[in-house]
Amino acid sequence: MRVYRKIIETAPFSPSHVTYRHLTKGFIDSGRIDEAMDLLREMLNKGQGADSIVYNNLISGFLNLGNLEKANELFDELKERCVVYDGVVNATFMEWWFSQGKENNAMESYKSLLDRNFRMTPATCNALLEVLLKYGKKPEAWALFEQMLDNHQTPTVQAVNSDTFNVMVNECFKLGKFSEAIDTFKRVGTHPKSKAFIMDVAGYNNIITRFCENEMLDEAEKLFGEMSTKSLPPDVTTFRTLIDAYLKVEKIDDALRLFNQMADSGMRVVMSFGTRVFSELISNGKAAECVPILIKMGEKDPKPDFLIYDVVARGLLNEGLLDLSKDVIDQMMKASVGITPALQNFVSEAFGQAGRGEEIERVLNADRWGYAALRPHRTTSNGRTTAFRTQSNVRTIAFCIQ
Repeated sequence: MRVYRKIIETAPFSPSHVTYRHLTKGFIDSGRIDEAMDLLREMLNKGQGADSIVYNNLISGFLNLGNLEKANELFDELKERCVVYDGVVNATFMEWWFSQGKENNAMESYKSLLDRNFRMTPATCNALLEVLLKYGKKPEAWALFEQMLDNHQTPTVQAVNSDTFNVMVNECFKLGKFSEAIDTFKRVGTHPKSKAFIMDVAGYNNIITRFCENEMLDEAEKLFGEMSTKSLPPDVTTFRTLIDAYLKVEKIDDALRLFNQMADSGMRVVMSFGTRVFSELISNGKAAECVPILIKMGEKDPKPDFLIYDVVARGLLNEGLLDLSKDVIDQMMKASVGITPALQNFVSEAFGQAGRGEEIERVLNADRWGYAALRPHRTTSNGRTTAFRTQSNVRTIAFCIQ
């Protein structure tokens, strides 16, 4: 609220409906509905129109408190003030009536909404679909879905979005109707003016995830390939879903292929995912194949996390692949990722045992910053003096921040 008041005082613009949507929901979720009501009145006093989402937040809050009278009062006020009502509050009332075991009241609310022939947004219809499916009104849900498809007459009217298809596709998977899920995913309205919805990446990700959950990877891969034919580049979620699914069923070559493709695309591989996938690949005998993937990742920004390098370097050394591990360490040092003393000691010991200690020391201590690497000395417990590597202040600070 301090931030909100500061914006009111100093910003050259007024808060929008979106501001009040978040603030009212935040107060209601925190059990402070009276302050949410104050914000509703403030929104109206500032000349903002009646926003159905803001009202819906309050109505839902009062219904959850069992105050049906106040919820109805706000609903009547919304209908008086709102120039175009899209029906979102009816979904809230339906959910509440169903939860109270009063199915007739819920369906009366739904019927009254349909009788008014409002042009509802996809988000509102999606909420209605979810409520109908949740409480067993499947014929009504499918009828609404078909109506939405018929009404989708772009560019004039957009009646569906990818979330619409996700809701219905998920229902098919829930019932084990996999072929019907594909049909639903590609369904088009029957009205002469209805147009096919141009599916986005989020819609493909959802159905691919559902197939992966059911270990139907051929179907998932087919949809993955279909994306490229529609000029839809897979995103991080697409790759992660498929790679995890392949690893789960031990299709290591397929996981490696897609992980390599992900690296080619330049997408960022976060630490948790990267370490997990590289570890799985290495444990399945693919240590050498990991190197070109990591090298490609390291050639782009942001650089891989040092723990990813750690996993691959150790895996290579454990397999005796010293030349490849040297390439990985060299890129790690050039990228200024930072190296832990534990990994440095592990690398030095492995190369030392192979009689190549000086070779790796040149990599570890190469002049990356235009001045000689610092090598102060310390005395060990047995009295022997040994050198250890100290990174520059800049490198150390970067490492600590990371």
